[in-house]
Amino acid sequence: MDTPLVWEPLWHKYPSPYYKQSHHDFRDKIRAFVNREILPFIHKWDEKGEYPSELRTKAYKAGIYGALWPSKYGGTPPTGSDHTWDAFHALVWHDELARCASGGLMASCFLPLGWGLLPVIKYGIQDAHKQQRVCRECISGEKTIALAVSEPMAGS
Repeated sequence: MDTPLVWEPLWHKYPSPYYKQSHHDFRDKIRAFVNREILPFIHKWDEKGEYPSELRTKAYKAGIYGALWPSKYGGTPPTGSDHTWDAFHALVWHDELARCASGGLMASCFLPLGWGLLPVIKYGIQDAHKQQRVCRECISGEKTIALAVSEPMAGS
């Protein structure tokens, strides 16, 4: 008998007052993407130390890369979650993408968008047209973004 890579959490098996149909549909969509576009290649990417840049645009077109961002910036919120998006959608997003078992891929491909773009939206670009352009290019996976922090005695 093959041992599964990841055990199915109990909250996937039992009724929950928190997980609605949109959460289950979103989970299925991300899981299918991870199984099809990431798991067959992840070991090679990890050994090489890089992933194909088109992975971001593939994930965007699949409704995953921009899923945590508002549609006004080019985001693709989960189907059925309009006006009912909640933190459990974000939990599903992180949980399912983590099934790739590669912290390097998560930290280099999927997480920088949250780290780098949010400060741009909140504090950086005040010009609405420029903000839209930067957000759409990053959220669509066309470009990537990073956050660099520096302090007199520390930083990243």
